[in-house]
Amino acid sequence: MLDAKPDVKLGNMLLHVNLLALGTLMAKLMEEQFRQSGDPAAKADEWLRLFEATAGQMTFPNETPEWSDLAAQEFRDILMQHIHRARAVALGQECDPRAYLRHHGEKDAA
Repeated sequence: MLDAKPDVKLGNMLLHVNLLALGTLMAKLMEEQFRQSGDPAAKADEWLRLFEATAGQMTFPNETPEWSDLAAQEFRDILMQHIHRARAVALGQECDPRAYLRHHGEKDAA
């Protein structure tokens, strides 16, 4: 962590754990939604297209262009990983949360 102060470390840990919990709940809800659609793969692909387009338009105007681009890319990648994970579980497939990044040619995803 960037700052080793105990209160900052605690805050960072709590934020991280909170995000993990929300991601787990979100993935389960998406998995159920995909299964209930009757065609889990098609529903998941619909969500992927929708949220990829949405994330592609995201900007953070209070940040520098570099930080805005980085934050938007991280948002997109994390969102796509969650949807891919829920898709895999709904289809009974192995779950590789970094598969989306490899599929799109990211060098550091392996």
